Formats: sequence, C-alpha cells, structure tokens
Amino acid sequence: PLAGGLNTSWLAFANSALHVSKESDFETLYDSTTGIKIGLPHMMASLNALLFWGEPQSASGIQDLGGWCGDLLTSIEDAHLNQKKYGSFYESITAYVGNKGQFGREDLVDDLDALNVYSTIHSQNNQTISKIIKTYYTGNESSVRFNSYLSNRFDDDLDSLQNDTYTLLKGGTGSWGAAYKTALLAFKKFKLQKYPSYTDSEAKDAAKAFRKLIEQNA
Repeated sequence: PLAGGLNTSWLAFANSALHVSKESDFETLYDSTTGIKIGLPHMMASLNALLFWGEPQSASGIQDLGGWCGDLLTSIEDAHLNQKKYGSFYESITAYVGNKGQFGREDLVDDLDALNVYSTIHSQNNQTISKIIKTYYTGNESSVRFNSYLSNRFDDDLDSLQNDTYTLLKGGTGSWGAAYKTALLAFKKFKLQKYPSYTDSEAKDAAKAFRKLIEQNA
C-alpha cells in the first residue's frame, strides 16, 4: 500500500490498451539500444507507483521508493555483504548499483523507463499507453533514457540527484513528513533482509555512487 495499492482500474486500463489479460500475454519487448529483454511487469509496477502517487515534487516521494530508490536499497545490502571484496563501502556499492546483484542493469532500465514513460503519458495524453511503450522501446527514446531520467526527475541537475537521493535514503523532507519515514522503514524491512540498516556515511556513498552511474551513462 505504501508504494501504491493494487490499482485495479489502472491494471484493467493497461490490460485493455495492451490487449492482455495475464502476464504471459504481454508481448516480449527488447530494448533497441542495449538488447536487454524488458521486464515489462516490473517496469509497470514502478509506473503504477507514479500513477498512484503522482509526480515526485520533493525529496520525499513515496513513489520513488516504489521504483529506483527502493531498488537502490538492495544495492546497499549487496555492498555490505560483499564489502570485503573491495577497498571500501563506496567501491563496493559503485560496483553493484545498477550493474549487478539485486539491482542490476535490467532492473535499473525498468525503473528509469517507468519514470520516462510516465512523463510521456502526461505530455502526450492523446496516445495510447501501448503506443507510448512500443515507441519508447522500438524508437530512439531508450537510447537517451539516462538523459531523460535526469531531466524528468531532477531537472538536469546532478547535484539535485545526489542530494535528493541522500535525503530519500535518510528519511525525506518536505510535505510528506512522517508518512515518508514510515514508508521508508517499511521498505527497509522488505528490501533489506540480511542487512537491515545503514549509516549516514553509507547513505552518502550510495547517493554518490548513483550519481556516478547516471552521469557516466547520460
């Protein structure tokens, strides 16, 4: 519920637009840029969080937890569990975030694409969802997904990306207040099964590593 309850009306609308009735009916899509098989159910779950809660307005978006930020928590856990293989926690999380482990490249692509597709839905509301999704993956839009994500979520500002990510990992700020902190605690319990907490320094390292990932690919 904290990431957005099961939005049955949205699911019915999406299924109708895509002509599907169950997960196996989804057309298999491959990213024209990377060749990665798109995890459409995962991408649409992240998209559902945005459609349910709306566009994030500050560093306290529960919808971020339902997508990229929630998955970033799993990279923190992977970095902890494998830190001995690296010189520091920062080196460890840089190796994992968006590259391998629980939050690998496929999940990263799904999360970034969800936010980009959400933005397109709002800017091109005369098109069907199926058309928007197919165009995104078969056209050129996926080739600039990192740039689009940075623009759509952080107004092309890498400093905002890093600062907001750190704030989100530490408990949020702004109008969401206590609701976001409650959501973050719930996501920690769900996402961090083997390492349930992290320090302020580790949150800063995670934000720095996520910035580096986006910057290197934008």
